[in-house]
Parts: sequence; structure tokens; C-alpha cells
Amino acid sequence: MVPWILRLTRSRWPRYCSELKGKEFSLQFSGGTTGPLSRPTGGNFLFLSVDKAIWRSPEQIREHSDRALKDASEPELPVHLQFDFVRTVFDKTGNRLGTEVTCQPWEFSNAGVSKQIHEAWDLINSYPEWTDEPDLEAARKLGMRFGPDKRADLLRIFPLKGLSSIYGPLQITEASFRITGLKEPESSFADLHWYITAKRVASQKTLQIMVEPFHGRIIAMSE
Repeated sequence: MVPWILRLTRSRWPRYCSELKGKEFSLQFSGGTTGPLSRPTGGNFLFLSVDKAIWRSPEQIREHSDRALKDASEPELPVHLQFDFVRTVFDKTGNRLGTEVTCQPWEFSNAGVSKQIHEAWDLINSYPEWTDEPDLEAARKLGMRFGPDKRADLLRIFPLKGLSSIYGPLQITEASFRITGLKEPESSFADLHWYITAKRVASQKTLQIMVEPFHGRIIAMSE
């Protein structure tokens, strides 16, 4: 399973992984977020942390991750990746049929988010009276590279070939940008993400993929 997970990770961040080439780093596998595995466990999901090659306690890992978000313009190590392999299956009426173990993770999320998007969220949430254009202008000033007018640029760097090598041939059927959600008093409504649908060729199955617009990185995906 480890080589497969690493291959999947490389397909999502080819540039990030190339920066790690030739460098020492550590991988932590666990069944949750509480620390490394100490005994055999089920394959429901796998939590992987890519970190510098030094030992850290779970508390130190969380502290280092929080500090990296505040101090860096791009995500620094550790990067936390979660892969889910088991899903609940329902029939057409909504009755639970059981669970299905997939050879490919049906859901993925990345806890490493850039400093700029946090700054953009904070700024936009502070001005609920703004319309879309001031929201976008604020995000651009903070370094957003792939706004709604940069769809072609985003898809040009999107790792469709790498994902297709794992999930089978994929075809992008939709790519939309969401600036904000519903603006309500005292709510966090800033979004700033691309939502991409990729259909498996000769199949009805699709992948729903969320991409952040500052560096064009995939941060979540589900089937």
C-alpha cells in the first residue's frame, strides 16, 4: 500500500514532490491523527504525515504545522494527508446495504493550506458588504494566481494525466470557481476554491476535486 500512496501523492503535487527529491524526510502512518501505528489496524482510512527527518511528538507536529501556516507563504512540512478506503453503500431508497472496500481511496484531504488563503478569508469575511469584484481584487493582491478568469491556466497545470494513471482515463466535465458562500451575520463565508468534476471514461463514476487558487494545489477529492 505504501508505494501506491506515494504514487498517488506524487500525481497531485509533482512540483512539491520534486522539491523533496534527494532530501531526507519522514513518513508517519496512523489510523487517525493521534500518532503513529503501533499495531495492526483496519484499512478504513490512512493518515500520512510528510515531515522533516526528525522525531516529533504529535503535540510538536501540530505546533509546527500551525507555525508554518503563519510564517510561510507556501505550505511547509509537515503536510498531512488523509485517505479513506471504505465507504458505506446505500440502495436507491436510502437503506444501508453495507460497506465497500475500494482499491483506490474514495476520499482524500490535505491539511496543508497556504498562508495567503487564510489572509484572504479573514479579509473577505471582514467585509460582508463587498461584492464579488472587491473580494477577488483583495485575493489577487494577496497573491491569488488562478482566479475565475484563469480557468485555462489552472487546467493547464492540473495533473489530469497523473490522476488518470491511477483512476483510469479521466475527462474534465466541469470546472467552476466559487468566491463566497451564503453571507450571513457573524459567519465565515469566504470560499475561493475551484470545484472540478472529472468523469471516468466509459463509466458513470466521477471524481469531485477541490483546488485552491493561490498555487493550484488539490486539497480535497472524493468519488
